[in-house]
Amino acid sequence: EFSEPSNDRYADLLFEAVSGKIDNRKIISLVLKKGGSRAGDIIVNTAGLVTQRMEDDIVGYWHFDEGTGTSTYDASGNDNTGTFVSSPTWQSGSSCKAGQCLSFNGSSDYIIGSGSSLNFQNKKEITLEAWFKIDGGIENHAIINNGFNVYAYLMDIESGKVRFVIDMDWGSGGKDIYSTTNTLRDNKWHHVVSVLESSSATSSMKIYVDGDLETTKELSSYNISLSSNNFGIGQRQYGRHFNGLIDEVRIYNRALTASEISAHYDDLK
Repeated sequence: EFSEPSNDRYADLLFEAVSGKIDNRKIISLVLKKGGSRAGDIIVNTAGLVTQRMEDDIVGYWHFDEGTGTSTYDASGNDNTGTFVSSPTWQSGSSCKAGQCLSFNGSSDYIIGSGSSLNFQNKKEITLEAWFKIDGGIENHAIINNGFNVYAYLMDIESGKVRFVIDMDWGSGGKDIYSTTNTLRDNKWHHVVSVLESSSATSSMKIYVDGDLETTKELSSYNISLSSNNFGIGQRQYGRHFNGLIDEVRIYNRALTASEISAHYDDLK
């Protein structure tokens, strides 16, 4: 037996083939150095299939696999530690998508943190990604945000739909896009990805739900203008506390491709 991997630890492991199935899926991330933007993932599913993948330009990555304590650590190597507010609770096994996950109570639980790698001012591309399972009831649920009074970027659930927002300033609005699916408050796991993608002349906002592109909004060439190092998971200003489970949260400083998003969904579906 061996424990959860931690920084600066190594071990030689010898495996023998066994029959049966693994109890739950697992993702283990390895980084070359702190402060980088490249992580190597080893994904193990319940049938024992092992997939290896390099994740380029990932700047925030939370597995929620600690299982104890009041902090969650950033597997991207950028030290974007999230601190619990109130009491998000650890879940494990079949309750989660991979390893362990966190349960939020819909009224007071959330995670906050700060890191310069998550400040996307003047950036043209971004990807926000998460698995979640909403317990129902509440209509609006925050998943990921950057900023607390204004938001450089935000992904939440509004009236059952995924919403992706960039440059939300209460005085001047911002750019937003909604998914077409409005049945995400169904007590089932869903994989959601929001992408800002840019070329030299145009930009586009996209939302993927469960591996499929749901909607696209075309923009003229766009740079994120607002600046913040702060991030939150499971809450945003004026509430919108998440009610349910969240797992495998990622932030990239580039636009993931459709094939990459499909692969991430297939890993844990």
